[in-house]
Amino acid sequence: MLDGTPPKGVSADITVTGISHLESCAANPALGRTQARIVAAYFSSRPGGPVAGDRTGDIGAQFRVGRNSNSTAPAGELYVQGVVFECTNADCSLSTSPPVVDIGTTTLGTKVNGRIDWNKKTKTFLFTLDGGTPQSVAYTYANTGTPGSPFVNLSIRNEAPHCLSGPRTKVGMSAVYDNVGLS
Repeated sequence: MLDGTPPKGVSADITVTGISHLESCAANPALGRTQARIVAAYFSSRPGGPVAGDRTGDIGAQFRVGRNSNSTAPAGELYVQGVVFECTNADCSLSTSPPVVDIGTTTLGTKVNGRIDWNKKTKTFLFTLDGGTPQSVAYTYANTGTPGSPFVNLSIRNEAPHCLSGPRTKVGMSAVYDNVGLS
């Protein structure tokens, strides 16, 4: 990835060690959510090809471990998901995606190995949890070149709903990443 070439595979061990807040707001139906993620951009679908620094049309994938504020799962249980996305604006703050793939569940403090594999030839992304059976997501996006903004990222994403009629909502997570690999 140092030369800007997207990886074919990305993997990492993720341990979510805590969720400090995961709140919702009665006046706002938006969910609070927190996720530990492996995210990468793989190619561009932009007509005419990619534009350096502009992520519009970039196709990426993420492996994520998280929890939503409306979860009915037992305390400490986290979802594990895979998602493919297409950026629809320059900074990728907006995107579209096929359905999310539910890969499994885990619990706070349990290390999981997440893997994303891209098969350009078959137009699929594979999401694998702990070396198990990969879950496949097929896509129909045209490949017009490398992403406008190539990257691989390990991050935590917190989304707190705006609550103008009550106290400020809070969302927080801590996680440890280890054994990161690119292929």
